[in-house]
Amino acid sequence: MIVIALFILAGIAGFAYMNTSGAKRADRTSTALPARLSVRYFDDSVLLTDTEAWTYLRLPTVSVEFRTADEWDRVIQSQAHSLAGLTDTQIHLKTVFREYDIADWAEQLDKRTHHGVDGWADLLVAQQQHLWDEQFLQKEVYLGVRLGSRTDEATSQLKAAFATVGRWFSLMADSVVGPDDVIDEKEIAKWRGKATPVQRMLRGGAFQAVPASIDELTWLFRHHMHPAMPVPPASTRRNQPWGSGEVQHLVEGVVDNTESRYYLRITQPNWDYLKQLDSYRQEDGGTPPEREYTSYVATLSVSRVPREMDTWDGNPWIHHAEDPSLGFPVEFSARWDIHPPRKAKKDVEKQLQKVAGQRRHIAVSGAEVPTSVEDAFADGRSLDVEVERARKYLVYGAGRLMVSAHSPDELTRRCEVLIEHYRNIGIDVAWSPNDQLRLFVEQFPGDRVRLKVRAYRQVQDLETITAGLFTATNSLGDGQGPYLGRTTGRSEEIVYFDPLFAPRNNKPPGVAIVGAPGGGKTFTTLTIAYQAAIRGITTVLLDPKGDAKGLATIQGLGDVRILELGANMAGLLDPFSLSESRESGVLLAMETIRLLLGGELTAERENAVVGAIRYVSMQPSPNLRKVIDLLLAGGVEALNPSRSMYTEQQVSIARSVGSLLEVISELPLGNLCFSEARVDVKLVRNRLSIITLAGLSLPTAQVSVDRYTYAQRLSVTLLYLVTHYTRSLVTDPLYTGPKALVIDEAWAVTQTQQGAQLVAEVARLGRSRNTALVLVSQNAKDLLAEDVRNCLTTMFVFRSEDPGEISADIELLRISDNAEHRNAIATLPTGRHSECIMRDIRGHVGTMRVDMSYLPEVVAAFDSTPDDGTGRVQSAARRIVTDTSGRVLGVADTLEEADAIRSDSARTTVLRDAPAQGAVPSSN
Repeated sequence: MIVIALFILAGIAGFAYMNTSGAKRADRTSTALPARLSVRYFDDSVLLTDTEAWTYLRLPTVSVEFRTADEWDRVIQSQAHSLAGLTDTQIHLKTVFREYDIADWAEQLDKRTHHGVDGWADLLVAQQQHLWDEQFLQKEVYLGVRLGSRTDEATSQLKAAFATVGRWFSLMADSVVGPDDVIDEKEIAKWRGKATPVQRMLRGGAFQAVPASIDELTWLFRHHMHPAMPVPPASTRRNQPWGSGEVQHLVEGVVDNTESRYYLRITQPNWDYLKQLDSYRQEDGGTPPEREYTSYVATLSVSRVPREMDTWDGNPWIHHAEDPSLGFPVEFSARWDIHPPRKAKKDVEKQLQKVAGQRRHIAVSGAEVPTSVEDAFADGRSLDVEVERARKYLVYGAGRLMVSAHSPDELTRRCEVLIEHYRNIGIDVAWSPNDQLRLFVEQFPGDRVRLKVRAYRQVQDLETITAGLFTATNSLGDGQGPYLGRTTGRSEEIVYFDPLFAPRNNKPPGVAIVGAPGGGKTFTTLTIAYQAAIRGITTVLLDPKGDAKGLATIQGLGDVRILELGANMAGLLDPFSLSESRESGVLLAMETIRLLLGGELTAERENAVVGAIRYVSMQPSPNLRKVIDLLLAGGVEALNPSRSMYTEQQVSIARSVGSLLEVISELPLGNLCFSEARVDVKLVRNRLSIITLAGLSLPTAQVSVDRYTYAQRLSVTLLYLVTHYTRSLVTDPLYTGPKALVIDEAWAVTQTQQGAQLVAEVARLGRSRNTALVLVSQNAKDLLAEDVRNCLTTMFVFRSEDPGEISADIELLRISDNAEHRNAIATLPTGRHSECIMRDIRGHVGTMRVDMSYLPEVVAAFDSTPDDGTGRVQSAARRIVTDTSGRVLGVADTLEEADAIRSDSARTTVLRDAPAQGAVPSSN
C-alpha cells in the first residue's frame, strides 16, 4: 500500500510540474497576455496584484469655465506640487464617463422628501423618464499610486530555501483544486499602513482626493469590460472586499481580437434580458430586446507631445479629448513614472551623452550632422540645465485614448476624427495594429504596461502632465436636489439643485437670481419655488408683480395659498402686531417711520416720533394708527398741561410730522400698516404661500433713496414689512421643518439699511433653522452689500448689457473682470432658450439652461410674456379666486366666472355649517 501511495504522489507531483512548467513557458512566450486578470484582492484602501500593491483614489473635478490663464497656471502648479510628493513612484491616471444613476438619485431624493404633496410622485417619475431619454454622462477621475512590490528576489530565495516541503504540497494542491488567492491579513494590514500617508498627502493637497470605494473600483472593472454598453448593477455584496478568486467574475465576457488587427470585438450578455422581455410582451409593438450586446473598441497611443506647449490655449491636451465637437466620449488612461530631480538629471545626462556621441561620430566621418541630431543635442543641453537649476521632476510614460462604437465603420470614423483633432494642436496620436489586446488589458486598475514600444514612451515635465487638466469638468449643482436643468458649456451634464442643500451642510443659505427683464429670471424663480413646494417644503414667495399667481393653476401642487394684500387685510402689517414683544414692536415701528420719512426725518422730528411710539406701546392694543393720531394731537408734549415756549415748538413739530404721515397713510395699501383693525392670517406649513401686493409703486433700481416719492416710500416700506412678516417662519423655534423664503424684487428691500440687516438676520437664522433664502433682483449691484453678499452661496446671473450691471454681475460671481467674461454675460441667450451663468456651492462657475420641457403644462403656467396675438390667456393674468385665509377656490378667465366660483363656495359653506334636518339645536 505504501508503494502504491508513493506512486500516486509521484504521479500528482509530475502532473503538477508539467502544468506549472508549461504555464511558465507560455508566460515566457507571451508575457504581455496573462491567463487571467493579475488583480488578486482589493478593498477601499489597497489593491493587490500577483506582484504589486496599489492604492486608488478618486480626484474631485474642478470647474473649467470662467477662469483666466493665470488662474489655470496656479492650478497647474499646485497640482504639480502635489504629484511631486510621489517621489520615484509609478502612477495610473484614468478618466472615465459614467451614466448617471438616475434610479439611485430618485430614491435618495424621495427619502429626503418627507411631506411631498400629491404631485410629487408624478414629478419625480417625469424627471426620471426625461433623464433616461437624454442619456447624460458624468466624468470621474481616478489616480492609482504604486505602493511597492509584494515580493523581492532576496525574500523569494529565502522562502525557497526554508519552505521546499511546503511549496511542494502547495504545488500539488494547486494542480488539483486550483491556486488559492487568499492573501494573508498581515500583508493586507502592511500595505494599508503604507497607503495611509499617500492618501493623507493627496487628500490635503490641491487634488483633495478621497480613497476610491470598493463599489467604485468594482464599477471600473465592469465598465472597462462593457464599453458603450449598459453596465450590470452593483453586486449585492456591496462594500465587501474582493479576493479569493472573486475578482475574475468582474471581467466576464468575450473579447475577440481575431476580427481585425485595429480593434477588439467585445460581446456581453444582456443582464436585464428577462425583465426587458416581460415588458416587451406586455406592450403592443416595439422592438424585442437583444440577448447580447456587441461593442467595438480601439485604443490609441499618444506618441508625441511637444516639450514646450502653452499651458492654457482653451483646450488642455488631456481635456482636449472631451471637446463636445467630437460628439462621442473618449476615455484617457496613462501610466507614468515620476522621477525626482536627482534621478532625472542622471537620465538626461545619459541621453545627452548618447546624442553627443552620435553627433561626434558623424562629424568625424566628415558628413554633415543632421538637423534632427543638432536639435536633439540642443534640447538635451537645455533640459539638463533646466532640471539642475529649477529642480524639475520628469515623468516617463505614455497616454492611451480609448474609443468605442457599435460598429467597425463608426469606430474607424471616430478614431480618424480623434487623430486629426489632436493633430490640430501639435500632438501625434498613433493607432497601432496587432497591439490592441495588450493596450486594452493594461488599462485595468493595478495592471502594468504591456506594450513597451519606445516610440510611444514620452519624457515630459511634471507641469506638462498637470497642464493637461485631467480633472477639468463642466459640472454644476449639488448632485442631490431635483433636476433643474443642464450645462451648456463644453459638455452637457445634469444640474441638480436643492436650495436647502447649503443650510444642511452648514453653509450660508442664500441664493441670488439676477438679470435684466426677459432673460429668464422669473422662470428660474418659479421653477425653484415649484419644486420646493411640491416636495412639501414650507415655501413663501413674495411676488410684488403678480407673476407667480400662475402656480395656483398647476394640478398636484396641493393647498396653495395666495394672500393678496389689500383693503380686506387692513392692519396685517402693523409693526406692533408683527412683533413678539413691546420692545421689538417699538424698534420695528421706528424703522417703519424712518423708511417712510427718509431724509425728511430730522432730529427734532425723530424725538417727537420716538416719544409717541413709546407712549402708544404702553397702552392697550398699540398700533401705528394711534401713533399718527397722537402726533396730530401734538405728541407727548401736548399731554402736559403746563406748556412752555419749548413745549409749543415740540407740539408744532409733532403735528407737522403727523400730518405728513397722515398723507402717506391715505395712499393705496396704506391701511395695511396704518389701521386699528387687527387681521391675523398665519402662513401654512408644508404648503406654498404666495404674497402679492397689487398696486405697489416700486421705484427703479437707478433711483436713489432720497428721490423717492411718497408712494414709492410706502411701497418699499410695505415690502420691508412683508419680509418681516415672513420672518416668523424662520424665528419659530418649535418648527424645524424645511422652509424656503423667496423674495422677488429683493433690491427694494436690500438697498435700504433696514432691509439689508433683516435679510442678513434671516440668513443667519436660516442656517440653523433649515431655511433657504432666495433673492431675486434685476441688478446684482443691489446684492453686493457685505451683509447680503456674505449669505449667498449660489448665484444665477442672466443676460445684462449695461456695463455697470455687468461689473456687478462679475463681482457677484467672483470671477475675473475681463473682456471675455463681459462678453459672455452680454451675449447670454434670452427667450424660451435662455441661459444663465451659475456659481454653485462648490465654487464651480459655468453656463446652464433651466429645463422644464418635460412638463408643458407647468411651462405654460410660468409664462409671464405678453399676449402674442393668438388669443391665449397668461396663467398669471387669470383671476385666482380665494377666501379670506388665502385658500384657492378656483381659477377664472372672466369676472363672471369668478363671481360664480364665490357663489358656489358660499353655498357649500352654508350647507356644511347648517344643522341636519330634525336635529335638535344645541343649548350652547
